[in-house]
Amino acid sequence: MLRYALLLFVGASLCAAARIPKILGGKDADPTAYKYHVAILELLEDGSTRHVCSGAIIDRRFVLTAAHCVYERNSPELVVRAGGNMPPPEGKPHHEKRVFRQVAKIMYPKDYIKDARYHEYDVAVLKIKGTFDLVDQEHFKKVYLPVIDDDFEGKSSVVSGYGVHDANQKAPKVEGDGFKSLKTRVISNDECQSTRSFILTRGSLCTLSIQEKGHTCNGDGGDPLIYDNQLIGILNAPSTCDSKRPELFTRVSTYVPLIKKILSGRVLSDIEYR
Repeated sequence: MLRYALLLFVGASLCAAARIPKILGGKDADPTAYKYHVAILELLEDGSTRHVCSGAIIDRRFVLTAAHCVYERNSPELVVRAGGNMPPPEGKPHHEKRVFRQVAKIMYPKDYIKDARYHEYDVAVLKIKGTFDLVDQEHFKKVYLPVIDDDFEGKSSVVSGYGVHDANQKAPKVEGDGFKSLKTRVISNDECQSTRSFILTRGSLCTLSIQEKGHTCNGDGGDPLIYDNQLIGILNAPSTCDSKRPELFTRVSTYVPLIKKILSGRVLSDIEYR
């Protein structure tokens, strides 16, 4: 039944719920320039899908995203879409260039607490069924994990995701021309701390938009923050949609040792497997 539903959803229209990831403003982006970016979709009973979060390809079988996106979900419920967001021409399903991979396993730290305001350990690895073809990089490309504990302060970076035209728009456009990117600058945690009512930890990374009226909005969960082809951040905390307020990411460099242990395939006592 699940296999039948998976076949159904590839040709189905994507549906979306309120308060799910989106970038407000920003720049219209060509998904082919962001070949590492994936959409994480929930497979519904009627064969359609609902956008959950974004993520980034870090290996031919693995995607990195935020733990809050997949917390307490089961792997058969999720599908990863890679290779862009343009559907095939109407009546020509054989022209489909995107790839849909069912999630085989969800892995995130047991120390992650969904309701904690400080969003520590908000990182998750998804193992897919099958692989992404990373040899010719025509459709897919991985991003690299950063050096452990590098802070990237002052670096210009880019975050990508599915955009809305204004903060009142509830659902992102996850097919066609809804993909957007936003240029940002990494700031110090000390500079960011004055805008937060909780103590930032070494696992936090903050950015400010360097584009006028550009900002993430309503969470934009799991959106990858990239510097020099390195995945340096994963968007986690709820947003105020205010371009003057720093945005909070999970600092990937803090969790590189943990991520590498997960990728090794060893069963770890401090990791939740679903």
